[in-house]
Amino acid sequence: MPKKIDNTAQAAPAILADILEGDGHRVPTVGVEQSQTLVLGQVVGYLPSVERVVALNTTEQSVTRNGDNSTTAFDLGHADVDVSSVKAEVAGAFDLDFTISRGTGGGGVDQIVFATAPPTGASNTIVKYKQISSVPYGVMAKAITTAASEFPTAPVVVSGGLVRSKLTNVPADNPVGSFMGQCFLV
Repeated sequence: MPKKIDNTAQAAPAILADILEGDGHRVPTVGVEQSQTLVLGQVVGYLPSVERVVALNTTEQSVTRNGDNSTTAFDLGHADVDVSSVKAEVAGAFDLDFTISRGTGGGGVDQIVFATAPPTGASNTIVKYKQISSVPYGVMAKAITTAASEFPTAPVVVSGGLVRSKLTNVPADNPVGSFMGQCFLV
C-alpha cells in the first residue's frame, strides 16, 4: 500500500530558520535532478544511481511479465528500486526467492532475478515495488527549479530537528516525535 503524503503545512516557510529546531543540523550541498520544482521545506528523496535529490515519490509501481519456464531475469520499470519494498507474485503465489540486480536491464533499469524461472503463462509474474526516492532523504533548505538537462546543486537538511508543521510532502507515517531519516520532527 502506498504511503500517504501529508501536505498540511500552513504556508511555505519564509526562511530556513522557520523549519529548523535546535542545533546540530547537517546541510550538505547536493545535486538536484533535472525537471524539478522543489520548495523550501519540501521533503525530498535521493536517487543513488545519479547522486541527486528528487521530489519524494511514494507511488507503488507494478510490472506484469509472462513466464516461459526458462527466463529468470525480468526488467523492472525503473532504476533505484527500493529492495525492501519489492513484492513478487508468480502464478498466484508470493515468491520470496529473488534478488534485485542494479542497472542491468534495458536502458539501465533494475532487474528482478528469480532463483527459479516462473512457469509458462501469460501475465503470471507480477512485481510491485517503490523507487528509493520513496524514502525521505532530507528537506530542501532552499527553493529551486531545474530545467531539462540542468543539474545544479542545492542545500538539503539531512539531520537535526525540524518543525513538521512547516514542511511539505511529509509521509503520513512520520508524526511529530518521529525520525525521518536522521531528522527529528518536532
